[in-house]
Amino acid sequence: MIIGRIIFSVIAVILTFFAPWWLVLMYAIIGIILFPWYLEALFLGLYFDSMYGIPTLHWYVRIMHTVLFVTPLGIAEFIKRRINL
Repeated sequence: MIIGRIIFSVIAVILTFFAPWWLVLMYAIIGIILFPWYLEALFLGLYFDSMYGIPTLHWYVRIMHTVLFVTPLGIAEFIKRRINL
């Protein structure tokens, strides 16, 4: 299981260089569903914000990708806990 998670995470990092953000987001959501506490989604969001974030006056625009990647993590973990997965 741990080897699968490592391979999955390496593929996610490679996708961040070559795929659009929405494809990486879908891949991260799959990881969130498959693995418990897939915090790599948080790091993917932080990476996208640091590399591709638009510097503006509003703080919430700078962390848009992080919020997009962490929201499914929180929702999925809440649902998993409710249905005992």
